[in-house]
Amino acid sequence: MALNRNLTGVFVNGLAGVAVTLEMVFSLVLQERAWPYWRITFLACVLSGLGVYFCLYLTGGSMPSKNLVIWILLTCFFGCLYWCASIMAVQVGTNPGDVASLTSLNIVVAAILGRLLLKEDFSYHHSMAILLALGGAILITQPPFIFGGEQSGFLGYGVAISAGFLQGCFFISSRMAADVSGWFMTGSIMLMTAPFALLVPYVPGFTDGKLDVIAAEPALAVLFVVGAIVTSIFSASTVCIGSCSCSAAVSATVYTSSSMLAGYAASVVMSKKPPTIVSLAGATLMLLAVVSVAFAGQKAADTAPAPMDDNASEASGSRSIRFGSFVAIEFSEFSASSPRSIRFRRPAAIREPGTVIGNALPVMATGPSGASA
Repeated sequence: MALNRNLTGVFVNGLAGVAVTLEMVFSLVLQERAWPYWRITFLACVLSGLGVYFCLYLTGGSMPSKNLVIWILLTCFFGCLYWCASIMAVQVGTNPGDVASLTSLNIVVAAILGRLLLKEDFSYHHSMAILLALGGAILITQPPFIFGGEQSGFLGYGVAISAGFLQGCFFISSRMAADVSGWFMTGSIMLMTAPFALLVPYVPGFTDGKLDVIAAEPALAVLFVVGAIVTSIFSASTVCIGSCSCSAAVSATVYTSSSMLAGYAASVVMSKKPPTIVSLAGATLMLLAVVSVAFAGQKAADTAPAPMDDNASEASGSRSIRFGSFVAIEFSEFSASSPRSIRFRRPAAIREPGTVIGNALPVMATGPSGASA
């Protein structure tokens, strides 16, 4: 059952990479036509979020446990911020494939920091990931002190790297809320994204189209709103369900590779800013860095001691250490069939979904829809 859930997560994360690329392309289409993309996105997010909640109400969807509220809020917060940052990076002229590549940089950094929380030695996988990530970032951004000429796209590159850090936080928080229905999380993210979409045009360096075009072409406006609803629901649902179904390392690897391929393909089709050979080489190095991190914990997983039970864990470990262990495992273990999954050991008595082990971590024993795995 766990294997099937991981495979489902891999497939859905692959779709998520394509879905986010479609949103990037959609934003560029509206930007070229001088349409107010962010205001249209605001309306689409409100309608989508309320629509998802209404469907959950009609189908009798269960509410999440109160113990998971903080992780739901954090997942929604990081999710909408990294999504907005990715779109903003593309709108200032950064290649969609480059954005997908650079967002993986901070996932690599987060994986290494996760290992440092346990004070473990670096493996050759970690060292290789650092070198590959640095080399990839240099080839993509092409700093003038190495390649000559003037720096271009600095704003977009910086926003893309920030999106990567936020994305890493999203993957971790979504795994902590794995008991929550993926559709409930989708509706929540849509509603939280709405106010951020209204604020983006007021950020220095970013603008939005005028509302006058909506009154001039109401039929086209309806079509664009429908398009925004479809792409936003497709993107949010696949990201939420996929990230809850497999570890952060797997999610990061599959999502990054999928969005990179889709992003560069979209660039070629649109001929907006076709990738150069140097950029493609850098993207390849970035992907190899993420894959290296994903496999870095395999040896540690094979030699790790058996997990302690609840009482022993409470007596010997603090909340911060256990959370650090969780982060390290999530970002470094890539094994769909390993018995050492991200679940924590259950006590003899069966707990209800959403209960807490000790005083730190929620039980990760249900799928994204809330059904028991």
